[in-house]
Amino acid sequence: MKKQFILYSLIISSCLLFSCNNEDKILYDDIPVVEAYLYTNQPLDSIRIVKTLPYFSDIDANINVNDLNVIISVNNESYTFKQSAENPDYYIIGNNQLIIQENIEYSVRFDFNDIEISASTIAPGKAENFAISKTEIYIDDDSFDEEGIEFTWDNSDEEYYMLSVQLTDTTSLADNQIFDNAEDPPHSILMPPMNSNNMEINSRMIQYFGNYRAVLFKVNNEYIEIFESLNQSSSNLLDYPTNIKNGKGIFTALSSDTLLFNVIEN
Repeated sequence: MKKQFILYSLIISSCLLFSCNNEDKILYDDIPVVEAYLYTNQPLDSIRIVKTLPYFSDIDANINVNDLNVIISVNNESYTFKQSAENPDYYIIGNNQLIIQENIEYSVRFDFNDIEISASTIAPGKAENFAISKTEIYIDDDSFDEEGIEFTWDNSDEEYYMLSVQLTDTTSLADNQIFDNAEDPPHSILMPPMNSNNMEINSRMIQYFGNYRAVLFKVNNEYIEIFESLNQSSSNLLDYPTNIKNGKGIFTALSSDTLLFNVIEN
């Protein structure tokens, strides 16, 4: 199941665990959890659907939801996703049958225990005039380009964006590590969603020499609500935000644009 970018797997993992106390051990394994990210101008080939696990459960594996007919609807057309034999957590459709188009509403629905589970989202367009202040940074282990790199775009409507900066080649991390005394530093940076028109990456945040891609995501409100809840107390996840009617999880759409830059040893 290919995805351009994995968006905080903690979101769906948190949705699968519900807190409760010993006096109120209600089983929640009859609630389906949907995980679907629709990327504008890309095919949608899979949707993840599992059952929730109670907080006190000893089960490590996901509980599959079998033999559903999962329907994606758009512009009076319907697409049926069938359970994958290789990975039954996922419901799939043939490659490139459904290409996500910007500013179009997409809906999902399926029946579970005689109850209709449903959700909808609108695929956003990508940011306009996405630009980078420089395409090269020269670094050694004694000095830094303190100015860093600034990314800018148009955002007159104050919509939410988040930025991911990723080292494109991770096959020789040890050879390209800037600081030898750092133990397995991260090779990617993920900035939280902000309703701004710029973000800056300071060179001190970069741990490796090499080629990087900067991916700017435009995200919808349903994603923002879940992201913000991750910073709140997890003492009661029964009220975890979701846009799934009669279920849990997230069905959302995102757009992206990519710029490249290099970090060079001075």
